[in-house]
Amino acid sequence: MLILRDQTVFRFQPRQRRMMAGLLMGATQVEVARQEKVSQQAVSEFARGAGSSLLEVQKIFDGVTAWSGGGDGE
Repeated sequence: MLILRDQTVFRFQPRQRRMMAGLLMGATQVEVARQEKVSQQAVSEFARGAGSSLLEVQKIFDGVTAWSGGGDGE
């Protein structure tokens, strides 16, 4: 699953990669917009468009990781 995520990110433009990285690391859309000097609406459109499936997959992955004990050997 991680390979598919990485392949998807690789296809993004550099700005899209940075926006996705910020969103995946927990930054708000406003924070990402300020960093990239774009509107919050532009970040929102990206998150609902090209980035939506990747963000959903990451939520699922995070849930599975948390459910399984986070991979800390438990």
